[in-house]
This record gives sequence, C-alpha cells and structure tokens, in this order.
Amino acid sequence: MSNRYDGNFIEAGRQYALDWRLLKAIARQESNFDPNAINPADPSYGLMQVSLSTARALGYTGHPEGLLAPAVGIEWGAKALADIARRHRTVDAQLAVYNGGERGGVPRAWLADAEPVYRERVRGYVERVLSFYRGYQAAHPLTPPSTPAPVPRPVPVPRPGAPAVTAGGAPGVGRALAVVLILGVVAFFIWRALAR
Repeated sequence: MSNRYDGNFIEAGRQYALDWRLLKAIARQESNFDPNAINPADPSYGLMQVSLSTARALGYTGHPEGLLAPAVGIEWGAKALADIARRHRTVDAQLAVYNGGERGGVPRAWLADAEPVYRERVRGYVERVLSFYRGYQAAHPLTPPSTPAPVPRPVPVPRPGAPAVTAGGAPGVGRALAVVLILGVVAFFIWRALAR
C-alpha cells in the first residue's frame, strides 16, 4: 500500500500535525493519486484536489497549475485540512468540510436544509475516505519514535580524603535517615505506652 508520494504525505503530516495516512486516504479518494487531476467545477487541482479559492484564502500566490506538483498539492491540501481541524475536532466533520464546505461553523452537508442528494454524496465521500484511512492505518502502523539507549551514569570515584557518599547522594545522608527512622519508631512506642 506504499506509493511514491508517501514521503510527501509524511512530511506534510509532520509539518501540519496531521496523520499522514489520512492525507493519503484523501488523495486516494480525491484523485486516485493522479497528480494531474483537475476538476474544472471549482476548479480543484492535483493529488489533494485543492480548490484554487481555498488555496488563495490560505495564502497561496502561485499559478493554479502549481498545485499539480505533488509536493505543492499535498502541502496545500494538508494546510487546508489543518485549518479545518482547528474548527472541527472529529475526523468525519473534517472530511465533510474538506469535501463539501461549511456554513456557520457546521459542515454544509449536516445542515437541516441540505439537499438529500448532496448530503448522501458527502456521506459517501466521508465513508470511503475513512475506509481507505483504516486500511492505511493497518498497513502502516505508527511506531513510537525510537528512543536512544539510556546513557549509563558514571560511577563516582571518591577522591582520597573526601567524605563517603551514601545511597542518599550526599555525605552522611544515609546515616541521618537511619537515626530519624529509629527515633520515630522509639517515639511511637513511647506514645503508645503512655496512651494506655
């Protein structure tokens, strides 16, 4: 299930704090990984089918066909999804907005006045992307970042004439703790004897 754009998805996911596998699932649904895909309706471009109006709203100043470059299209698609994710916590809401827009902070397809055909189209889109996403999650489980082996701490070597370092870390701390503990036990037994 790997493809030549995985590195771009991973980088964009890292840059925008998104799961790269979700970006990949969106690209599969939007363009079936065709970087030259153009939808003249909005118009939308490239792997992620980023609409020119969305890209412009997010600060894109390049030529529309610039979004056909895989790295550029993936980056701006990720930027658009990250912008949506700031307003919508659930993945299904994020996908509904990515595909169908929003009105009043609500995915347009979820509004009471949404046309049933439109609502079904967006629902189908969300289900397909989530299905691809689950497949990519299974194929590419996230592994925790590798942690370096612990660096052994140097063993202190006492200098001649220096006070001994005890388990407590400072000279004489172990002895002092033992005295306090013994005094506490003695005090407890004296208190108990007097309390009778």
